[in-house]
Amino acid sequence: MTLMRELGVSALQLERERGQLLELAQASSDFIAIADLDGAARFLNDAGQRLVGLDGLDAVRATHVVDYFPAEDRALVGEVILPLILHAGRWSGERFKGVEIRLRHFVTGATIPIFWDCFRLEDAATGRPLGLGTIARDMTAQRRSERDHVRLRRRQALVAELGLRALAGADQQTLIDDLVGAVARTLEVELVEVAELLPDGGTLLVRAGTGWGPEVVGTATSPAGDGSLAGYTLRTGMSIVVGDLAAERRFASDPLIRGHRAVSAITAVIPGRRGPFGALVALSTHAREFGDGDLSFLQAVADLLAATLQRGDGSQRYGELVPMLQRVGEQVRSAIAEVSEPEGALAAAPDRAPAARVLLVEDHVSFRELVAAALAREDDFGVVMQAGSLEEARPLLASADLAVVDLRLPDGSGADLIPELRAANPQAQAIVLSAATDQGRIAQAVERGAAAVIHKTAHFDSVIDALRRLRAGQTLMPLQDVVELLRFAGRQREREYADRRAIAQLTAREREVIAALADGLDSQQIADRLCIAVRTERNHMANVAAKLGVHSRLQVLLFALRYALVTVQAETDVASTEFLGRIA
Repeated sequence: MTLMRELGVSALQLERERGQLLELAQASSDFIAIADLDGAARFLNDAGQRLVGLDGLDAVRATHVVDYFPAEDRALVGEVILPLILHAGRWSGERFKGVEIRLRHFVTGATIPIFWDCFRLEDAATGRPLGLGTIARDMTAQRRSERDHVRLRRRQALVAELGLRALAGADQQTLIDDLVGAVARTLEVELVEVAELLPDGGTLLVRAGTGWGPEVVGTATSPAGDGSLAGYTLRTGMSIVVGDLAAERRFASDPLIRGHRAVSAITAVIPGRRGPFGALVALSTHAREFGDGDLSFLQAVADLLAATLQRGDGSQRYGELVPMLQRVGEQVRSAIAEVSEPEGALAAAPDRAPAARVLLVEDHVSFRELVAAALAREDDFGVVMQAGSLEEARPLLASADLAVVDLRLPDGSGADLIPELRAANPQAQAIVLSAATDQGRIAQAVERGAAAVIHKTAHFDSVIDALRRLRAGQTLMPLQDVVELLRFAGRQREREYADRRAIAQLTAREREVIAALADGLDSQQIADRLCIAVRTERNHMANVAAKLGVHSRLQVLLFALRYALVTVQAETDVASTEFLGRIA
């Protein structure tokens, strides 16, 4: 009897503990499930059932573990991950060998990104495997937040790039067209309009736009005030979001917008010096929900449009554009903070960002290996890839988060890699680590997207600090320095263009004269080689100097060398001195 009572108490206690565990599982917002060793489902809590669209334990018990995953992932789960768990006892993560772990919704078929923790259930007394336990956390909200964060960072970079072009004096109409195009691509809308308020105060003109056709831009008008969407935006002085234009009653329906079958809209005021210049309007031909990040981006572009238009009419000086661009940056950064703010512990971002993958492009092997070894000792830098040339670097670009490149490489300039890096991985950033001091080379690197240029004599801590700040999204170069370098690069391009036009004007005979000059011949020797009079040779040389915009025979030679019209081979320093003396 005593034994029976003890057994009864043990059974009752076991049942009580089992009930408590079930209560905890049901109270959890996570997906909690139990399956047999063969994968047949036995239990799934209410939150898990809601997540995947099942209703009741009978429905759960008719499923197998692999049924909870998309069809394309079932082989991986059933043939690789589950055997691994049964053997090792546990596996957890968001990805398995690069493949995202997802559940599927049994009704809609939608996929659900999760953090999956799956473990082997064992008998406490014998250690014998009994089944599988799973706790999964829905990562949809966090992934959406991460995507929004990345999207807004891209928008910030885009606005900054266009702002720098405005500061650098880009052509006004080209910049306006680029701004309008950027709005259409970034917001994924079909129609964008820059509506200018005309001096009469009652009419809006489509000053610029995309998606309308040539008969609209520059000619079509709409009434101000409550007579149109753009007019209502200016009257209220506020950004407007409209989910369904057909149901809107705050302003009159615009025939132009109605004719293009626009459904949803978002607007921003384009400021002016003495009142609003007009409105920036983005329209979608299908139902859209525009958020705070979209509003901030559109207003940032509207501010840049204002700066560009006012610069064009001479009413705003260069110095006023700097605070304008800074204000634009603050708007976008504020939107990033709002969107990426976690809504709870489950949506919180990891405490630590994943280690960055770094690509080193340097042809001096010993220096490159020293830098690679130093980076490898830092916890926040993971894989350090190495290349000694453009050819070696190109296959590695898509795998890099950060790149450190030298400018002088055996097969070209490291600056050429930077646009290719951004094309392969739009989030990647690059700095230049070089011994070059030529401002032209540095300006070219910045123009092509280098975030900073560091001289090789700098302390290595400067390189580490630059990479960390770059990874954190910080700006490494003062805006004024970037603008000056961009302007310098622009002047260099203009000079090179003019020089190449001058080269194209040289006659065949004048090229022969330059080639003879490169061989170290004096006037008499050139005349003898070409079978012409010395006076004729001198006339040719004078014509060459005039076309190239130089003033001496030496300058002609240097010009020709710069553009590879000729080559000079001097075997010794003495020979070089004698050669220069003959042509000077």
